[in-house]
Amino acid sequence: MSSDLPRFVPVKGTKFVRDMENGAILNTDINELNSYKFKKQIRDNELKEKEEMRQKIQTLENNIEDIKNMLTELSKRG
Repeated sequence: MSSDLPRFVPVKGTKFVRDMENGAILNTDINELNSYKFKKQIRDNELKEKEEMRQKIQTLENNIEDIKNMLTELSKRG
């Protein structure tokens, strides 16, 4: 691309710009970027918390099954 042309050109009627090298439309609003990153971090934290709870529940289920099996074995002996 020629160096005398701007790389980013405002898209008329919007807050976006067009990258003239690849045609991409870009949002240059830093506040929206920060908001996106904050919301993504919250979602990631929620997903991590859900996965940890799922693993804890699975562990509890396994422990209960072990206790059940031990009680069954004890009742057979007695």
